[in-house]
Parts: sequence; structure tokens; C-alpha cells
Amino acid sequence: TLEYAGTRELTIDGHGATLAGDHLRTDLLHVTSGADVTLRDLTLTDGGGWTMDHVATDGEDEGSASALHLEVPAAATGTVDLTLREVTVEGMAGHGVWVDDNAGSPASVRASVRDTTVRDSGTGAFDRDGVRIDETGAGDLVWTGRDNLFTGIGADGVELDERGAGDAVATSRGTAFTDNGSYCLPLADRTDEEELACVEDGELDLDDGIDVDEADAGSIVARVARATVTGNADEGLDWDESGTGSVLTDITRSELSGNRDEGFKTTEEDAGDVLVTASRTRVHGNLANDGIQLEEDAVGDVRVALHRVEVTDQAEGDGVKVDEVDAGDLTMLVTPVSYTHLTLPTSDLV
Repeated sequence: TLEYAGTRELTIDGHGATLAGDHLRTDLLHVTSGADVTLRDLTLTDGGGWTMDHVATDGEDEGSASALHLEVPAAATGTVDLTLREVTVEGMAGHGVWVDDNAGSPASVRASVRDTTVRDSGTGAFDRDGVRIDETGAGDLVWTGRDNLFTGIGADGVELDERGAGDAVATSRGTAFTDNGSYCLPLADRTDEEELACVEDGELDLDDGIDVDEADAGSIVARVARATVTGNADEGLDWDESGTGSVLTDITRSELSGNRDEGFKTTEEDAGDVLVTASRTRVHGNLANDGIQLEEDAVGDVRVALHRVEVTDQAEGDGVKVDEVDAGDLTMLVTPVSYTHLTLPTSDLV
């Protein structure tokens, strides 16, 4: 492992160089201090030596090999910035890139990722993602991605996990999330064995194209534009908000097709609203449940506006399913003409 313990910003301009782990079963690059990190024009590859043909058996975990592990110490404050430009990550047993604020610092985490590819990673253990950001303290989690590819990842292509008091703000433009989340599929004939890490209630717990979770006070604010979200083993887009806060999402000019579960699923479990707009988007041939599923399980309103959205050829379930379970109103507008989109924070948009 290459380790950096300094607090000043670390910038590596690779000029096309490759950092190869040669089956190294630990992180290639580990930043231990919560310093800001910028990587440019660099390939990080071959950590762990596993492929998707290998599935960890009980107690086996070779998934510690991440290309970049950016650790945020408990005392960190302000904002920790990760910037990736023209970076390729491939062949990693663990997370491709992991921003690790599991110490619960009050710092926010902000990631800006552009022209980057993460592929064939998360192959050494359960629940290892292409890019994983854990933000467990009081700060916000902000993701801005443009013109990226996340493909062939064992778990989620991207997982944004905000478990403290703060918002999860995600903006993605021109990015493809394809064929992710199938690490556990070789265990399909063993789903009765609850001790397996990826079996829950007798069913395989597979993963998504992009998964955004917000589990405390705070909202999910997401904008997805020109996305290709296809062939993922669970949902294409999966938003879960379980604390006090709302879900605000705008999806435009995107393809959400051929996923094994819903193309887009939102669950809001506590008090808060669900506000979703989608336009010029195709949801086609997803294999289970609904094409679009929006759930509000507690007090709060649901407002949905669909403009020129095509939902076709669902194998089962409904094309669009909207549930408002507790006190609150449900309003849905389906129209072929223009309408006013949600007002989302502009400072974090691409």
C-alpha cells in the first residue's frame, strides 16, 4: 500500500501512468488523514486477484483491496474533497474508490468525478461497490458526476450512504451504470441459508446501478440527466430516506431498462415528502416489480410529474406505482407538454 498521512491536499497527475497492484490484497493507495485528494489521468488496477467467477464463502473476505481508500478521521472538520478526472479503476477485489467517514466526523464529504471509468471491481467480498462514500456524522454528502462509466461491479456501481444529520445531494449527467450488483448470483441455489451475508429473508440481496441512502435528519436531493442505467441486478436507481427529511428528484433524458428489479425506486420511511419529476425518459423491460415505484410510508405528501415518460414491457407489477400510506396528499400529473421542474439547489449541479 502507498500511504499518505499528511493533511495538505494530495494531487497525483498520472499523465497516463498505471498503478498496478499485482494481486495485492490490500489498498493500493490509502490516505489516512482526511486530506483532500485529486487524481488525474491515472489507472489503478489489479488489487486482490479475484474475478466475478469467485464468490466468497462463509467467513472469507478478500475485499479489503480498494484502489483508493480515503479515510476521514473522527476529528476532521469542514469539507473533505475528492476529485477524479480521467481516472480508470479496474480489477479490484474491494471498493474501487472508498471515502470512509465511518468514524463519524462532523466534516462533509464532497466528490467530483468526471470522465472516469470503474469496472470489474467488488469481486472479493460481499457489498463492495464501484465508488462507495460513507458519511456518518453531522455533515452533508455531495456527489457530482459527469460522463462516467460504472460497469461490472459486484455490488452497487455507486453507493452514497449518508447516515448522520445532513443531506445527500447527488447530481449525475451523462453517466452509464450497467451490469452491476450480481456478485451473489452464483449463490442463487442457496438462498435458504440465512447465514450467507447476501441472503436476507430467504432471498438474495443484490445491488443497484446507483444507491443513495439517507438515514437520519436530512433529505435526498438528486438530479439525473442523460443516464444509461441498464442490466443491474437489483434496482437501476434506488433511493432510501429513513429519517426526518424529504426526497426530491428530477430525472431527464435517461434510459432505465433491463434491470432485474425496478428501473427507479424511492422509499421514504419517516416524516417527509416525496417530490419527483421525470421527463423524456424511457423505462423498459425491467424484470421484477414495477417500472417506477415511489413509496411514502409516513406523514408527508407525494407529488409526481411525468412528462413524455415511456414505461413499457414490465415482466410483472405495474408500470408506475405510487403509494402514500399515512397522512398527506398524493398528486400526480402525466402530460405530453412542458411543466415546471422542481427547484433544486443549483450550486451542486453540473
